[in-house]
Amino acid sequence: GAAADGVWPVRSQLGGDVPPEAKASEVPAETALGAFTAWAVYTVSALAEQTTPAAAEVVDTISVVADVSFPDFDLDLGDIGGVLEWSAPAEASQVTHYNVYFVAPRGGGPTP
Repeated sequence: GAAADGVWPVRSQLGGDVPPEAKASEVPAETALGAFTAWAVYTVSALAEQTTPAAAEVVDTISVVADVSFPDFDLDLGDIGGVLEWSAPAEASQVTHYNVYFVAPRGGGPTP
């Protein structure tokens, strides 16, 4: 509504209407944050949407390892062996584990 637009003039609804018995709304992975900086939850009645929502700042973290290294101690061509090491992310409060993969660029060839 017009009054709500004055509180948060730029907004985008996340998914559809959330039923009144719900106490959470899932945000799918890879949801683009764009220029948004906060969450706002409005109650809605048959007459109107509330004018002043409950709000909280969006906290978007990034956790990237660094200094990946692998000294290959297996001397056979086509075989590898050793310890893959990396430096932990500076911000790791949301990290629950790491996944390590063998990877190759599309079409094969050396890794960029």
